[in-house]
Amino acid sequence: MVARTLLLTLLVWLPTALMANQADTAAMTSMDSIDTLVFQNSDAALKATLKLEQQLKTQPASNATRLRFSLTKCNALSATGQTQAAIELGQMGDAQSKLLNLEQIRPYFLNCIAGAHRRQGNYKVALTLLDSATLLAKSHQQPHALVNSLYQRGTLDASLENLASAIEDIRLALDIYSDLQPKPSGWSTPPLELIYAAMARLLYSTDDFTQALRYTQLSLAHSDPKGMLYHEFQIDLARIYFALNKKIEGDVVLQEAQHTIVQSDFPPEYVAMSFSKIAAIEFAQGNYPEAAALAQQAMEIRKKLNNPTQAMRLSQLLAQIKFAQGDSHQAVQLMADAIKQGELLQQHSDLAFFFQILADHYAQEEKYQLAHDYLTKHNQAIFEKNQQLNHLRLAQHQARLRQKSSPQSHTEKLSQANIQKVESRLSRIYFLIFVLGVLLLAILVWQFTNRSNLRFLNHSLPFDGSMSINQKLELMLSRTKHANEPLAIILLETSRLNTAELPQVIERLKEKIRAQDICVQYGAEQVLLVLPLTSMSGAHNIATQICATIQAWQESKYGYQSIPKVVRCGVSTLQATDTLATLIERARAAQRKQLRAAQSHTD
Repeated sequence: MVARTLLLTLLVWLPTALMANQADTAAMTSMDSIDTLVFQNSDAALKATLKLEQQLKTQPASNATRLRFSLTKCNALSATGQTQAAIELGQMGDAQSKLLNLEQIRPYFLNCIAGAHRRQGNYKVALTLLDSATLLAKSHQQPHALVNSLYQRGTLDASLENLASAIEDIRLALDIYSDLQPKPSGWSTPPLELIYAAMARLLYSTDDFTQALRYTQLSLAHSDPKGMLYHEFQIDLARIYFALNKKIEGDVVLQEAQHTIVQSDFPPEYVAMSFSKIAAIEFAQGNYPEAAALAQQAMEIRKKLNNPTQAMRLSQLLAQIKFAQGDSHQAVQLMADAIKQGELLQQHSDLAFFFQILADHYAQEEKYQLAHDYLTKHNQAIFEKNQQLNHLRLAQHQARLRQKSSPQSHTEKLSQANIQKVESRLSRIYFLIFVLGVLLLAILVWQFTNRSNLRFLNHSLPFDGSMSINQKLELMLSRTKHANEPLAIILLETSRLNTAELPQVIERLKEKIRAQDICVQYGAEQVLLVLPLTSMSGAHNIATQICATIQAWQESKYGYQSIPKVVRCGVSTLQATDTLATLIERARAAQRKQLRAAQSHTD
């Protein structure tokens, strides 16, 4: 019964699990496409996101999939100008990441929230968020999120005239990008061509037009010719050509860009921005009618959109064109509208530029009092702008210091806890490897020793004929110590024997000892017997037998009456600290003791 219940549960659960897995895979694939599309056509990306949202409502999906969808929608909303909705959705996603203990996802949401604040002009908030996103991306090893935060921070620093920091961030983003894995491993990453273009614009602002041209060409080489980015990079390329005095190339590229914007179905916001950029280039080249027509088209589109900052700058461009065409009355009115909007938005950098334009205009008309008034306003706007930038940079610096000196956040503590766990596991593994290594070494030593002992017991020593007697004996002692076996020596004093008879005595003794024993002449009047695996008592027994053997040999050769007392035996056994010299010295001491005993007995 239990088995049937388990089987039924498995049959019900398995299809659901498979469906959820398939839904996750399909959703992730769709979001990969949307993540690329959001930089090419934000309106199309938002439509695809809303369509995917309807699908996920009817399909099972994991928490990670739903979190990534929240991020995808946040990016799409921010790109289409719905910044407040993007901020709220991003904050919700960040909170859910904390609750689900998915801290590694947080920097992606912080990047989205920062991008929305940047589009709103809240640069102080955006910079703080980007700094936090950068730290989180580093601590959780999320290179895709790190590239995004560095790219956004670099472009924001560029708009705040902090060019050195901006170039460093963009350069670092390019370095990291070269090591990134394929796109599916990251949730949201700006395309490489966008980072190339950011570097090109920074170099253009520093008048390094040659390097700016190189990076712009790289951005075009990586772009889709039908996408918005390609068109945007074409405009950048035309501006660089004109800066390099390559008017023919600039005109060709600018015409291609105008043709592309007319033929393509780009969002209205983007079309208005493109017309404004092209109008600015035409104005700089002295093509006032073309510039006026493009700026007017952009203004008509802007009236339908709610982007006061861009509308303000477009009014300023139209005013400059009108001044150049001699329509001062309309130009002044347009400048008044731009100044009013700039004061509402507190755009001091733009206001300084506006006041400078009017000061120059009134100076040309010889209305010096008005020119002086606007020049004074220009200087005040410059002061306010510098104050604003200084406060912003100081706040950013203080925020970074607080992040470095503040107590550890939950994320950092969790990261350190994980590191400690890994280190603890590694320590255990290293200890286990060490123990196993010691055991293996002990087994190898034991096996080698056992084999050595076995060879020692079963075979005679493989002495080389070229070895001296001392070398042979030292080798035997060394092997005996290594095998921890007993060894004894017998030193025979043969001073009363005829020297010519010693070889015969040695040959007779060799017949009485074992194959592994050694019997050699040691010095002029001594015979040395080395007896492996022999104790002290065993050596004394052998010494008694040897004396009897020599006496029997003498009797057979000279007769009983002629036998002299010629043999004294000194016996010693090997100790752990012995050398051949100390072993023989103890045997000689035993001989001397034997001699003294014999002399005292005679006396």
